[in-house]
Amino acid sequence: MLILVFSFALKWVGFVLSTIIFLMGGYWLLGVRDAKTLIVASVPFAVGIWFVLAQLLDIYLAPGRLFETLLGG
Repeated sequence: MLILVFSFALKWVGFVLSTIIFLMGGYWLLGVRDAKTLIVASVPFAVGIWFVLAQLLDIYLAPGRLFETLLGG
């Protein structure tokens, strides 16, 4: 179920936010309930993976429809 949410979120909010949501949901399902721990465990990892994929490996990651709409693209 969580991967379905990730796949829909990926299309709408982009890679970074959907990965953060996915990781936070996964940690929550594993029993981590502290919001600070969820954020600290999810955000740096998602941003790091984005950096490796988008900047170092030059893989295009779409920003998501929500951001394209907000930015007028």
